[in-house]
Amino acid sequence: MSRQRTPSKFTNPGISTSPLSVTDENNIKSTRRQPDDETSKKGNEKFCAWNNKIDEGIIEVLSAAVKSSMSDELPKISATLSDINTSLLRVKTNNNNLEDSVSNFTARLSDIVNSLNTMYQRQDSLEQRLNAVEVNNKSLNQSSDLIKALETKINYMEQQGRDCNIEMSNVPENRNENLMLIATTLGTVINQKIEQSDIVFIHRVPHASRDDTRPMNIIVKFASKFLRDSVLVACRRKRINTELLSVTGPVQYIYVNEHLTVNNKLLFRECRQKAKDHNYKYVWVKKGVVLVRKTDHSRVLAVRTMHDIANII
Repeated sequence: MSRQRTPSKFTNPGISTSPLSVTDENNIKSTRRQPDDETSKKGNEKFCAWNNKIDEGIIEVLSAAVKSSMSDELPKISATLSDINTSLLRVKTNNNNLEDSVSNFTARLSDIVNSLNTMYQRQDSLEQRLNAVEVNNKSLNQSSDLIKALETKINYMEQQGRDCNIEMSNVPENRNENLMLIATTLGTVINQKIEQSDIVFIHRVPHASRDDTRPMNIIVKFASKFLRDSVLVACRRKRINTELLSVTGPVQYIYVNEHLTVNNKLLFRECRQKAKDHNYKYVWVKKGVVLVRKTDHSRVLAVRTMHDIANII
């Protein structure tokens, strides 16, 4: 006996219990999916709201942390900024001082440049003066040579003007002395006749130095150079003294020489000293020229200027 199946209590008599078609199944799925999308949308909205709250919380926490950190760091930053400001003020002050120093240095440099320009101008002026002095010096050297040549010529001419003169030295001076008588007596002593008519003039001349205490020399000018030379040769052969000339007072030697110019006298004196230092045997004057000879067999050297004294060696 077959068992009858009892209808399900969920069975709706108005609904077919035949198998569903594909279209129906899709419709059913579409009908079921609609409640799921709304729920998901609400869930998403809640999730977004919750996420926003979380973000806001995080932001608040971070903001609080940043504020706390900034509250801790702000004094340090403020102090650092204050130090930076102080440093900037110092830099500004140093910059101002540096500008002042640069200004002072520029002013001093300008003064130095002006001083250098002035110095250069003075140097140029001095160089011009020096060049002028050198030119003048050359002219003076030429003039000096010319002057020396003229002096030598004048001295030579002066000496020629004394070619007829003799100079008697170391003759004592007396108040009432007779120089003409002394001259004629000299001729008798040396065996050379001297008449008053042979004498152009006779007189004493002072020494070049005021400190010289020796008697003043007697200058005798003869009428001819021949007579003068004869008297000199005769005087060199005989030693003459005051007693032979009948001059009162202690006996003293009398020296008769050519009448030299002042320059020639100085030259003669220097030659005698130089010849003595180098053991020269003879130093004499002939016709106004100083002559020296070292030995009897040496050659005779003529000394006409001070430069010639260097040849006495």
